[in-house]
Amino acid sequence: MSDSKNDNNSLDLSALSFGPAWARDEKPKKDYSGYAPKEGAKSRKGGFSKGKGRDDRRDNNRSFNKGGGNRRDNFSNDRGPRFQPVPAPEGFTGEVMPIEEGLDNLAKQIQQTARTYSVFDLARMVLQSRERFNVGIKAPKDTKIFRNIFSFATYLTKEEALADFWQNDTKNQFYKEVKTEVEAPSGNFTSVARCTKSGVYLGPPNRHDYQTKLRELHRERFAQLPFEVFQRNIEVLNDEESINAWIESEKTQTFYQVLDVADSIGKPVKNDKKPTEEAPKEETETPAAEEPVVEAEPVADEDLIKTRAELEQHFLANHFEKVYKQVQISWVPSAIPKRLLSPGLFTLLKDTISEEKRYPGKLSSLMCRQLSGRNIAVFKLQKKLKAGPSRPHAIPTIEELSDRPKELLKWSIANDGKGVEQLWKDVLPADITDEDKAQWYHDFKWLLTQGFVTLMEDGQVFFSKKQENSPPKEKEVKPSKPTEPEAKAEEKVETPAEAEKEEVEK
Repeated sequence: MSDSKNDNNSLDLSALSFGPAWARDEKPKKDYSGYAPKEGAKSRKGGFSKGKGRDDRRDNNRSFNKGGGNRRDNFSNDRGPRFQPVPAPEGFTGEVMPIEEGLDNLAKQIQQTARTYSVFDLARMVLQSRERFNVGIKAPKDTKIFRNIFSFATYLTKEEALADFWQNDTKNQFYKEVKTEVEAPSGNFTSVARCTKSGVYLGPPNRHDYQTKLRELHRERFAQLPFEVFQRNIEVLNDEESINAWIESEKTQTFYQVLDVADSIGKPVKNDKKPTEEAPKEETETPAAEEPVVEAEPVADEDLIKTRAELEQHFLANHFEKVYKQVQISWVPSAIPKRLLSPGLFTLLKDTISEEKRYPGKLSSLMCRQLSGRNIAVFKLQKKLKAGPSRPHAIPTIEELSDRPKELLKWSIANDGKGVEQLWKDVLPADITDEDKAQWYHDFKWLLTQGFVTLMEDGQVFFSKKQENSPPKEKEVKPSKPTEPEAKAEEKVETPAEAEKEEVEK
C-alpha cells in the first residue's frame, strides 16, 4: 500500500481542528525551567513561596504565640466576658393562667358552634399569643416578694423595689417635680463625663459629687445592669461644647413637692385582668390609679424636698408599704417588660413559658377546671381529653324521634367519622328552602348539645354511643365453693349402682 503523503488523490486533513478550543495545540509551550519566583510572592496554594516573606510570617507566628498551643486561644480573651443570664431563684415556681376574658370567649364559642375541641389544642392556641395568658410567680414557703400595685412589677428585694420607684412613674403618684433656677458652677473645667446610653452629663470626674451622681443614675435608670458593666458606658469628653452643655444643665435643679394624694391610694380594688380562682385575694386587686391625683397648694422653697436621698426616705416612711405589697404569689402579664422584674424572676418567666409550649400538660389540666366551671363538658374521646357542648350519651330509641333527627342519626351511625359537608349533601333534599334548611341545622345542633352526636373541630361527625334498645344483661351468679363439711358429705354420698355392688359382694 502506498504512502498517503505521496498519493495525489488522497485528502490532507491535518489543517482541520475538530476538537475544542482548549485542546488545540496552536501556541508553543513556554519554557519555565529558568524561572525563579520573587521574594515574598504568594503561590497558588495560598501560602508564600520560598523567600523572605514566608520566613517573616513564621517568625511573626512564633512571636505572637509565645506560649505555644492553638492560636485561637490567644483571641478568646480579647472578646470580653460573655453575658450569662441570671438563673431563676431556687425554690420559686411559675404557672401559666389564661386570662378570664379569653376563657369566657372560648366557652361562648364552644356553646355557639357546638363543636368539640382537643384540650391540648386549646392550650397551644392560648400560648400562641402573650396577650392571652398571665404567669404566676410563686415564692417558696416563708418567703415574700415585693409587688407594685400600680404596674405589676415584682422584685425579690427591697433595694430592687426602690430602684423601681425611680425608674417608673410610681413617684409621680405622690410627688411633683419643681424646676428651680440656680447659679451655674464656677471654676476651670477641662473635661466632663457623659453616659453614652442616656446622654446625661455627670460633670468632671474629679468633682466631689461625681460618684454620687454616677450611683444615682445607675440606680434610677440602669439598675438591671451590674455597676461594672454600666461604668463601661461612661465617656470623658474634653471639647468645649460638652463642657458648656454640662454647665447649662447644672443651672436648673429639680426639687420635689409632696402631693396630698387621695385616700384611695393603697386601697385595693378588683382587677379583671388577673385570674381570680388560683391567685390569693391580695393578688387579684389593684388600686384605683385612674382617679385624678389631688395636688396640694404651692408651698415655699423651704418645704420642698431638695435631694433624692431625702425623697427616698420620705417615701419609705409614708408610702412604701402601701405601694409594694409583700406577697407569696404574684400574677404578672406574660408580656411584662424585663425592667419590671428581677433578673432571676424574668428567667423563671421565660423558662415557664418555654416549658408549657414544649408540653402544655399543666395548662391543659388547669383549662379543664376553668372550662368545667363555665358549663363546658370535658371528657375523654379516643383516649384524648376533649372539651365540647356535652358529654357523649346513649341514643334513645330512634323510632321515638321526629323525622329530621331520625335521618341525621341514621346517617351518623352509617357514616361514622365522615365530614359534616358530606352529611348535608346526603341528607338535605335538592329543592330545600332556606327556612327548612335552618330547621335541619337546628335539629342537628340539638343532637350535638344532647351528646348523641359529636362534631369535632375539623368537621368530622362521630356517632356517640350505640342504641340501647335491649335490656341490660343480667349478671351471671357464679356458684360459691362448698364448705369443708359439705364437701365431706358429698364425698360420702354413693350412687345406686355402687350401693348394689356392695350388697352383692357382701
